[in-house]
Formats: sequence, structure tokens, C-alpha cells
Amino acid sequence: MSYSRAHPSSRYLELRNLYCTIHERGESFLGIPPERTFPGSSLRAQAERIKHCPEQDIPWIIEEIFSYATRFVFANVACYPARKRLPTGENAHCTIKPVEWWGTLIEGIAERRPSVVWEVWIQSRVDGPQGAQYVEEKVGNAK
Repeated sequence: MSYSRAHPSSRYLELRNLYCTIHERGESFLGIPPERTFPGSSLRAQAERIKHCPEQDIPWIIEEIFSYATRFVFANVACYPARKRLPTGENAHCTIKPVEWWGTLIEGIAERRPSVVWEVWIQSRVDGPQGAQYVEEKVGNAK
């Protein structure tokens, strides 16, 4: 099935409603007041929030971000679990994919918009003897 803004996945709608509720009420179980949360509607608009969207919706969301851009797109993606949990107990990063998956997907979409300059910072975590090490890879055509 093909998803879009007009027809997002049921999981996307569920998460959007959950984030709206969190924004309205705050995250009382973590002691975070409403004014320190982000609006649930921004789930579809903020490039930093991509990893909070269901995998099946990621292509149309990135396509939409590029369609609105006239000059530049910047995104930041984490390829590891978030420290935060949703009230349901699920990890806040619901799409955790390898760096290559994100790079290939975004590059494919960006190719259709050659006039847009873009850069995506993709972070991964490598657990080692000294603890977690965070590695960042930058992809895009920004110079």
C-alpha cells in the first residue's frame, strides 16, 4: 500500500494523536510540563522528528519535505533507540534503521529535486568497552 499525507498509515495517525496528547498534557510520568514538549502536529513537519514516524510513512514524509523546499533541506536522523519512552512503553524512535537505509532512501528522493541543496546528518551508536560512541555521517549535496 502507498501512504501519503492524505492517506497516512494507521500507525502514523496513532502516533500523531499520542504526540498531540503529550503536548497538551505534558509528560507527567517524566515530570515534563506541556510547554516543554513539542506540538504533535510537528511530527510531520520537523525534519528532526523523522525517526519518530513509522517506517511505512517515511518515504512520503521525506518526499513532502523536499517538495516544500525551494532551496535547502536539512535533516538529522538517529539510528539507535532513544532514551525516552512513549507512555505506551515503546521507544520514541519508532524507525531505527541502518545509516545506509536512510542514505539510500533520502538520496533517491533528493535526486528528483536537483535544484535543492540538502544535507542529512545520520548518527549511529557503537557500544564498546568505553561505553557508547556516537558516529555521525553526513550525506547530501551541500558543500
